[in-house]
Amino acid sequence: METLSDILDASAAKFAGKDALIIKPGFRTLTWTYRDLADIVPRVARLFAESGIGAGDRVIMLGVNRPEYGIAMLALLRIGAVLVPLDVNSTEEFVRKIAERTQAKAAVVSQQTRARAAALAIPLFDMELLPDQARAKEPMPKSSVGPDDLAEIVFTSGTTGDPKGSMLTHRNILSNALAAIHIFPLGPQQRLLSFIPLSHMFEQLAGFWCLLIAGASIVYPTSRQPSVVRRTFRERRVSMICITPAAVRSLFIAIERRAEQEGKGALFARLRGIARRLPMPLRRILFTSVHTQFGGRFRYIVSGGAALDPALGVAWRELGVEVLQGYGLTETSPGLTFNRLDRNRFGSVGVPLPGVEVKIAADGEVIARGPNIF
Repeated sequence: METLSDILDASAAKFAGKDALIIKPGFRTLTWTYRDLADIVPRVARLFAESGIGAGDRVIMLGVNRPEYGIAMLALLRIGAVLVPLDVNSTEEFVRKIAERTQAKAAVVSQQTRARAAALAIPLFDMELLPDQARAKEPMPKSSVGPDDLAEIVFTSGTTGDPKGSMLTHRNILSNALAAIHIFPLGPQQRLLSFIPLSHMFEQLAGFWCLLIAGASIVYPTSRQPSVVRRTFRERRVSMICITPAAVRSLFIAIERRAEQEGKGALFARLRGIARRLPMPLRRILFTSVHTQFGGRFRYIVSGGAALDPALGVAWRELGVEVLQGYGLTETSPGLTFNRLDRNRFGSVGVPLPGVEVKIAADGEVIARGPNIF
């Protein structure tokens, strides 16, 4: 594989009938297998191309996480367009500023964001409608995009000034994903719940590109409300999630609070003490009631975006769930270091990903080199 467009071809050949993207927007569950994606993505690419989008054109991505977001990404990259993903909560002014700065040719939106993009004076594509609109289109072959061609312009949070666009190539992102699949506990048996917005490279890496390469399934909740997330976990039997440390804490507090509401707070604390002396499989049995709330297959949390409190990692491990923490930047596509399952040390961000070199300068600055750095 040399470009991000090669991922789908390889995975469709290897995992054809395996579920790739799943959502339940109402009473009916919508599922795209890897074979389905290999069929619909070239057709959506044709739809974009016939609308005037070509290689090198910048396209704003402004929407909630759902399967059609990923389908649009894959289709645009297939024709050589450049993605400009923006946070779903971006203001109308910010969206306009970025669209002007990047000279965006179009925008892909969802129902929740369409109004904010309406004033851009560029074509808008409703992501929810793309598969139906493209179903009768002729499949479009991949464009002659190379590894060093631009794939995305991802804007940083701007905590130290105006947001800056990180220009990431196909090589940057793909090399990081190929390295990360050797670290994350991934495979066709995994089901990840997509939670962090796909405008963040952390979610794109650990919650999309790596999953597609490994043949895993991605489940999309229809809302980020706690009750909806828990129900999706349970119904779809999710096995892992990528979230920030704040969300890691909130999830654990919710479990503690439920135990207290049921009059089992003291028992919960006592069982945690017992669990520390048991192997992971027995810890899961000890906390069967907790795991049942999540569908029975919840095993891994990938944490990023801020430092994880070591005590919080230990608390989750007592329940039989491993929390893996890493470190990276938007400019590094984004992973630099990560903990491994067999060497998972809380209070550490792990060791460099394969192919990445990291050292600490005399003044404490982190210096990194690798194919993932723009």
